[in-house]
Amino acid sequence: MNDLNEEIFDTPSTRRKKTIVSVVSVVAVILVACLTAVLLKRYVFSSIPVSGSSMYPTLTGGEYILDENNKIVKTIQKGDTLILNKTASVDRGDVIVFELNGQKDLVKRVIGVAGDYVEIINGDVYLNGKLLEEDYTHGKTYPNGGSSPDETNFAMPIPENCVFCLGDNRENSLDSRSFGPVSLDNVIGKCFLVVDANGKIRKP
Repeated sequence: MNDLNEEIFDTPSTRRKKTIVSVVSVVAVILVACLTAVLLKRYVFSSIPVSGSSMYPTLTGGEYILDENNKIVKTIQKGDTLILNKTASVDRGDVIVFELNGQKDLVKRVIGVAGDYVEIINGDVYLNGKLLEEDYTHGKTYPNGGSSPDETNFAMPIPENCVFCLGDNRENSLDSRSFGPVSLDNVIGKCFLVVDANGKIRKP
């Protein structure tokens, strides 16, 4: 009896309506998925290519030709690409991307946060009076940012809403030793994945 009722009521018009509903449902799902992806890319996640050597050996920088909007026009040598979380909180040890004085996509490591006290003594970094153990760096940490020993006293308290950042390549990095603490308002995002030139994915 049920089969007979289905045959009676499943008319061509009803089948067309079912088809339309199915198509509309699929289209709606696709549109929602696309919109979600766009919103996530715009407001939550982003990808940034690494250039230069200031984060060696942690990151491999490539060489790119960029336009006025900091977009890649030509890749000369591909380096690592950082996957960023734009909404994540920033803490000591994080690799972040920020902009400063018109320069965009600067990549450094957070050494100190608001309330911390950073000192550089004899090529070593002290955080709140304790020697900072750093197994990710290359070279000694001198106040002048170069490879020549510098006995200048360096001490800096980190103000509210700011972080102190250094490049891992300590003898070849322009960082908070030169331009001071970085405002969190200028931070674009925190790196949580690194994609190398061969497509392999790892944590920073």
